[in-house]
Amino acid sequence: MSHVEPHLKIVDADTGEVLPNCPGCLEREAEIRALETEKRGWRVRYQNLARDKELDARRHGLWPAALELFEYWQEKCRHPRSEWDADCFYQALPFLERDGLDACKIAIDGASYDPKTRTRRNGSVERFDSWELIFRNRNKFESFCNRAPRSSLRAFLGVGVPAGERLGGDPIAAELYG
Repeated sequence: MSHVEPHLKIVDADTGEVLPNCPGCLEREAEIRALETEKRGWRVRYQNLARDKELDARRHGLWPAALELFEYWQEKCRHPRSEWDADCFYQALPFLERDGLDACKIAIDGASYDPKTRTRRNGSVERFDSWELIFRNRNKFESFCNRAPRSSLRAFLGVGVPAGERLGGDPIAAELYG
């Protein structure tokens, strides 16, 4: 095959010289190559940060408790195929730090015992008991805690439970729920 020359040529208006390429095109091509290189660099930085976030989560002291909590949620709310990752950990972390594992389990008990539901147009029922919803903010968390069955609250407060099995203890709660 023979090489076919383009019909149009770029000519310098001042000198009349035939130019091999458009001067602006060369600058744009160099700029595009530089931007593509920069994009690859940012992609690598982003992947490294994501990997660091996962590693930091795994090294955190509350990782095992959060994983136990997630498995409890999977069982109670019937979400066995849900995936555990650093994002799930960081959603529950503020509540684990402030309220503890037992209070988080009460919120999950509330989500499984009395979730909001909606009937879809196809007749199936959507349950609002997702991990993200339970740990979205303080109001949602407390709302789910308030929905928990009394048996969960009694166990948490230590009312009607032998002393060795108590999770907490509150004399006022003992009067209310005892």
